[in-house]
Amino acid sequence: MKTSMRQQRGAILIISLMFMVVLTMLALTTMGGITLEERMSGQYRDLNVAFQELKGEPVTTNFGPPRGAAPPPAPGGGPAPTAPPPPSGK
Repeated sequence: MKTSMRQQRGAILIISLMFMVVLTMLALTTMGGITLEERMSGQYRDLNVAFQELKGEPVTTNFGPPRGAAPPPAPGGGPAPTAPPPPSGK
């Protein structure tokens, strides 16, 4: 028995749509897991920072020097740059 070309095109359309639905569900599940991991790591970092502050240790992050640390010396041995004043609460 031969199937017509029209029936074959309809079958591939349905199969490809089902494949796209499966891929979409997989992507959404993966994104949900990644979001959960990001939240967990952020909460762990916040807990660690709070614990360091409680102990009176300087808080170190990957984003710059510890809080209250002096700025690095200027290149060429000149005076160290001053930090900008904190923003006002207004």
